Amino acid sequence: MNDFYDIYNEDEEEDLEHMKYLTFTLAERLYALPITDIIQIVENQVATPVLEYPEYVPGVINSKGRVVPVIDLRKRFSMPAAEATKKSCIIISSVQGIDLGFLVDGVDAVVQLQEDMISPPPAITNEKVTKYITGVATFNKNLIILLDFPQILDDNALDIIKSN
Repeated sequence: MNDFYDIYNEDEEEDLEHMKYLTFTLAERLYALPITDIIQIVENQVATPVLEYPEYVPGVINSKGRVVPVIDLRKRFSMPAAEATKKSCIIISSVQGIDLGFLVDGVDAVVQLQEDMISPPPAITNEKVTKYITGVATFNKNLIILLDFPQILDDNALDIIKSN
């Protein structure tokens, strides 16, 4: 797979950039994050385990000479495990200066969402979940959950990853 920025057209107007999101799937649900949060998208690969990492961090991968911890979003969101497919990939983002990979079932598309398309997270979810959901959008009759990757890791997990 290519770097995300090889796929994304950087020549577009910067004032529109904050409204573009990369959508991806997990357990047949659609999620998204701002494209500005993405460093790279790589093919899924087997992570090398690290002993003290939390259960939802299966280990690290090598991406262009960098060691990148991988977060299994299915495990993090308490979803059932699934076999990797050809579409499975890892979205690499920087969280507090650390490159982290987020394992997803597949990347869908880059979409532009207007502010009026985005609603706040539903009030019925618990506080742990709403801290990493920034909103919910409807696009082409699909419900998209907008995520904030830096909030997905708890402070303890981030400290463990930083120390290793």
